[in-house]
Amino acid sequence: MRLYFKKSHKPGLLLLLIASSLLPACAPMTKPDSRPISPEQENNYVLKSARIKTLGHAKGQLAQLEIATNDPLATTFEFMVVKVNHYQAKFYKQNSQEHAAYVSTIGKEEAAFLAVNGGFFTPSFTPDGLFYKHGKTITAPSKQPIFNAMVVINKQGRLTLGNSDTPYKDAAYAIQAGPLLIDQNQMLVSRVNQFNQFAKRTVLAESSSGQLLVISTSAMSLYTLENILYEHPEWFGVSKITTAVNLDGGRSSAIYVANHTAINGKNKVENVLLFS
Repeated sequence: MRLYFKKSHKPGLLLLLIASSLLPACAPMTKPDSRPISPEQENNYVLKSARIKTLGHAKGQLAQLEIATNDPLATTFEFMVVKVNHYQAKFYKQNSQEHAAYVSTIGKEEAAFLAVNGGFFTPSFTPDGLFYKHGKTITAPSKQPIFNAMVVINKQGRLTLGNSDTPYKDAAYAIQAGPLLIDQNQMLVSRVNQFNQFAKRTVLAESSSGQLLVISTSAMSLYTLENILYEHPEWFGVSKITTAVNLDGGRSSAIYVANHTAINGKNKVENVLLFS
């Protein structure tokens, strides 16, 4: 895929992007249940704007990007590159939809510097797929194909990503998520029915150097998202993205960064991923 910068952008911006944290995209659509269009049938991405904020508490950097694509709507990304060993993560579970709060409210109440929506949940407001907390299995693992990823938080509060076979019994928290977009440096062309549908997304990604990226996007297809993460990691300020996991999205997609950003989805979510 080719990257085109407007001539008005100075070389220093590209260096800043690579040195800090950024991204882009939006791509071809496919017929339902068909094989996604191959990366060779490329889209042209144009970086329209990029903003970077170094957060006062030195936990990481917040980046906001706007990308023009062949699609008439601009694609935007808001994400944070969390500094290695500078955070403690946990899942916050809400037990009642009637008394549930928005992601930003929970983030503030729990004194988190970053919060996003967590995994999928059922209409009865229970986790959809595995939810494991401090030695107790709250809900059992699901065999649905979409749940082919695992988000695990160890007892020191460090988060790791992997496929659904990732061990979790010694962890503090673990949830099933999906689909897995990138695994062991390989781009996975997902077969889920919604892969070509547009929706807001929440994604966790790990770089080859161990950096954690927490990403919230405007509406786009999972196919587009997968290709951008794989083909253009430099827009995120990393050399390579080795693992990327899709969390719940659409009406549930939400991100909160203390003193900087509060974007709540229309849904109040059953579980929230917090960083402090």
